[in-house]
Amino acid sequence: MTDQEVRQHALAYVRKQYGQDWVPDKGVALADPPGMFFWVKRSDGTDYTGTPSPFFIYRDAGTCVPVEQNTVSRSFFDIYGRGARATDAMRVFMDREHPDHAQVCAPVIVESLRLAGAPGPASTSRKPWWRFW
Repeated sequence: MTDQEVRQHALAYVRKQYGQDWVPDKGVALADPPGMFFWVKRSDGTDYTGTPSPFFIYRDAGTCVPVEQNTVSRSFFDIYGRGARATDAMRVFMDREHPDHAQVCAPVIVESLRLAGAPGPASTSRKPWWRFW
């Protein structure tokens, strides 16, 4: 699927799951696993505290995998910690227009998918290292 087809699939998914008041936000494209990660926002742009779960669409099959907000938060802090490094990374993570947004988000998305039990990158094992013994 092309990026445009993935975005159309994302819009259809959001409308089916959450109704006409919601749309997918700008997606973050990943090469491994191939697909795009989307947050969900209100179509009129107003703030809302209880936004629906973000989700990932696998480019090859169009499969949608919802990821809980707390899983994304946990993944972020597992990767970036809680100090000054995390503060800088959080600014970039929250600013979807920042040039480094995709670079900061990619490891968080991959870890979130792993925690959600979804297939991850082909380049890494889905089993944690301690399960090999």
